[in-house]
Amino acid sequence: MFQFLDLALPPRRGFCASGDRHTESPEVGIGAAETLPRLGGIKEKLRRSGVWVWRSVLPTAACSVILEVPLILRLAMKFFIRLFFKTLRVVLGPVMLLKETITRPKGLSRPQPAQEKVDAQCRSLVLYQYRTCPFCIKVRQEISRLSLKIHRIDAQHEGRDRQELLQHGGQVKVPCLKITDHAGNSQWLYDSEKITAYLRGRFVGA
Repeated sequence: MFQFLDLALPPRRGFCASGDRHTESPEVGIGAAETLPRLGGIKEKLRRSGVWVWRSVLPTAACSVILEVPLILRLAMKFFIRLFFKTLRVVLGPVMLLKETITRPKGLSRPQPAQEKVDAQCRSLVLYQYRTCPFCIKVRQEISRLSLKIHRIDAQHEGRDRQELLQHGGQVKVPCLKITDHAGNSQWLYDSEKITAYLRGRFVGA
């Protein structure tokens, strides 16, 4: 947020170590006239880019604090957006989970040998999810409809599972279906539409 420079950028007003107030002309700074040829261009660029410059004149040295106003606004917006969605998740999360339970579809009925075969195939599948993510709920509803026993991992919080999703899948994004073949090679499938299409194509006629 703050960047400290050892450049003596001349301010318009300042105070010396004794507390006496000094003013400057547009061309000369407080005790820094010799730095103008080198720093004048920098100061002008900072002003044009919307950066505010403050200077404190200390008894031994001077330092300039560069405060980037657009950066502060972006950080503030990011904080409030995260707070909004966190609050929304806390408030609506239980409602979404209750709705998922109430609207859970009836599972597909298969003969016992066929269901056992499907269960064996599902052991090679792992769903990375967040419990209250609407897209994850959509995939879970499809899993219930197809009567699939797929292992589910909650990757919402920091930990080994989340790190594995990032390391092998390439991004922390859910839902993600990890598909492992007979040779032990894994494919990481993102996007709820692609996951549900894959599950339907593989298990509807199974």
